[in-house]
Amino acid sequence: MRRFLILLAAGLLHAASVEAQMWMPLTGTGGEFDGAVVCEDHPWGESSCILFGCRAGQPIDLYVVSRTLTRSGLTDAMLTVDGRVISFAAFQRQEGHDDLFFAGETRQGIEAIAEPLRRGSRFALEFEGGAAGLTLQGSLRGSSRAIDHALSVCPMPLPAPVADPAGAALAQVQRDCADIGGTVTLEPPMARPVDIDGVAPMDLAVDFGAVRCSSASSMYCGSGGCSQQIYLGVAGGGYRPIYGDTMYGFEVPSPGVLRVDVHGSACGRVGASGACSLTFRVDPDGVTLLFKE
Repeated sequence: MRRFLILLAAGLLHAASVEAQMWMPLTGTGGEFDGAVVCEDHPWGESSCILFGCRAGQPIDLYVVSRTLTRSGLTDAMLTVDGRVISFAAFQRQEGHDDLFFAGETRQGIEAIAEPLRRGSRFALEFEGGAAGLTLQGSLRGSSRAIDHALSVCPMPLPAPVADPAGAALAQVQRDCADIGGTVTLEPPMARPVDIDGVAPMDLAVDFGAVRCSSASSMYCGSGGCSQQIYLGVAGGGYRPIYGDTMYGFEVPSPGVLRVDVHGSACGRVGASGACSLTFRVDPDGVTLLFKE
């Protein structure tokens, strides 16, 4: 099969040998991207490439490299797989690179498109604007292996900030309790300020174990503790979720270190053989599990 050499966006992906119409894993060797890539030859003699991957130090995203797209001025696109609509995106031009565009996908967006791209047969990225239009389409042959590679080497986007997690949690428990004919009391309050990272603004912990529903003795607690959610305060406003699960409790041994006590099964223990402690590093780039014991 004919092979060709593509240089994405003026040499961003140097010497990336990609087989036409087949998704290939792409490593950062010699370039600045990792991920999964496929390229398409157009009848008018140009090529476009679709990249599901990441630039060095950046979260995974959906990229398009296309001189045709640059000339068209189009930005709004619909992604379909085997004729089914998967997502919508407003592409932006990458600063400093005329023919490189990125979608700015959220974590939810990445999760929504990854599996269809892995399992489908054909994709289409349809750009529209007024009477004009441009469709980049092709095969998903080889996409499963290539996208698995992308997901293994690229960090996920950080969750979007939540404006009022305490209010959202209270609304949820009121609905849950009302569904079984009860009313809610809170003893003590569900939400309390905490300092997880040692950086202003203050962070937040939401403890569902504080909920008392008149129709249920324990809605959110069990043998593994109670459901809790932990959020980092965001400088621009709101809170970013960093951990949420059933737990016995948590502590902050030092700024930026979070230790969560959970059921022993998380450490492979059975029965009443003791809790498992999960220790995470918390920083602006996300949460990383350091060890469990």
